[in-house]
Amino acid sequence: EDLVAKELELLTILSYMKDMGEDITIGDEEVIVLSRNGNEFLHVERYLNQSHSDVYRNYEVKDIFRIKRRGEAERFKSFQSSNSTSKSRLLWHGSPVTSYGGILSHGLRVAPVGDPQSGDLLCKGIHFADMSCVSTEHCHSDSTGGEALLLLCEVEVGESPLEIFSSSLKTGNVTNKSNKYSTFIRGRTGPTQWIDAADIHESLIGIEMPDPTCDPSDTSYPYAPSNYNKYICYNESQIQIRYLVRIQF
Repeated sequence: EDLVAKELELLTILSYMKDMGEDITIGDEEVIVLSRNGNEFLHVERYLNQSHSDVYRNYEVKDIFRIKRRGEAERFKSFQSSNSTSKSRLLWHGSPVTSYGGILSHGLRVAPVGDPQSGDLLCKGIHFADMSCVSTEHCHSDSTGGEALLLLCEVEVGESPLEIFSSSLKTGNVTNKSNKYSTFIRGRTGPTQWIDAADIHESLIGIEMPDPTCDPSDTSYPYAPSNYNKYICYNESQIQIRYLVRIQF
């Protein structure tokens, strides 16, 4: 309960920043509050709500913060330059609000071997999605009155990630043996078109994102192991946090 209270305080601080119109640094992060009427805010909000399941109504977006963690961009570029093929996508990540103190301080990290609190039946790794409804399932918002935090991250998935067709595989081992650095689990529903994320902000040029003007549709893979696409990476250097989105269910 004390941990939940501590992380709820983080939500209060972020909300205060918005109300005061302040851009401040939390630890090693530059946090910029987006204007609700700005193009950047509206594009992120559209991506969020265009990629949720029919089970949910639109999420209420409380705040959106542009994040720049010190050293993360340089680390990300170094990873890209060390690999012959490159393709980055703007993808969602969800974690309980109790995790965000560590995430904002240290970034997203692969859980150590033996940690029962992270990973899933597939493998240990950092999980992302191109449908926001996949990531919101990991937020565990019941303890925070329906409030949740999502990350929108630039993720280096590679030109040809390992695609698997069974949820029973330990994908991390298979990926390493295949000389791939990410795994793609195809879903039965997914984006129909991809566009350049520079429409959101000029700093995102060259990053792919689903076209938020097009509804997700059937992927023509009726026996896919997942309802929606999932992406797994195994190296923190593949990730650059771009936005923190505070929502209400």
